[in-house]
Amino acid sequence: MEVPTDFSRKIIEFDSKFGYTTDIELTKYLSDHWEVGIDINYTTLNGDQQNPRFSAEEHHSAIGNITEPVEYNNRLFGQKIFFRYYFVSLNQKLKKVNGYPFINVGIGNIIYKSKFKYIGKNDIIFGKGYDGFTNLSTAVYSLGGGVKTSWSSNLSVIFSINSNLVNYGFLDVMHNFDNEGTKMNIIGGYLDFKVGIFYSLTPIKESKKKEKKKGNGNRKQKAEGHLPFAH
Repeated sequence: MEVPTDFSRKIIEFDSKFGYTTDIELTKYLSDHWEVGIDINYTTLNGDQQNPRFSAEEHHSAIGNITEPVEYNNRLFGQKIFFRYYFVSLNQKLKKVNGYPFINVGIGNIIYKSKFKYIGKNDIIFGKGYDGFTNLSTAVYSLGGGVKTSWSSNLSVIFSINSNLVNYGFLDVMHNFDNEGTKMNIIGGYLDFKVGIFYSLTPIKESKKKEKKKGNGNRKQKAEGHLPFAH
């Protein structure tokens, strides 16, 4: 998805396809609600256009006149730092099916390896990160949420969805121009859906509060919970 910075309209020049994403995270719990982490990730974006007509054809010398169906492939290598906030205290023991819902926010950088070409041909019409083309990297901002489910003292599973935004119009490997031939300022975005398995280097330990007596009776009250300290 791409929109001008004034959000006046949505720009769709390709039929986008599903790509895939993978990442490795290293995190640490700051408290029973907060977690901080670093992330190294790889994402692919793909799309094609059977009836091409791009604003760049008239204003970008590298694009020229496109006469056949074309496709793009964008491989994004990134890293970011993020924070997660858990709505339920990690000290609260829950059933596995319930889990710990969270939101997360992050900021990082992505490096582009991008190509735009005719379908079925190897020659690149335009791109970034390949021989003959310049390199490109941009900042990326992410916002999302999900749920973490604890399966044992060491093992947990995360289900998440994230919105990723960049302040540059090259996710579909195509620049955009207005009617006057001026390159437009674009905000690009894509969603990712992830399922991850986490292993905690420090096992989750259940803590027990001191027993308390109420009134004259001998009834005892006990509370249990856990707080993991690092992945």
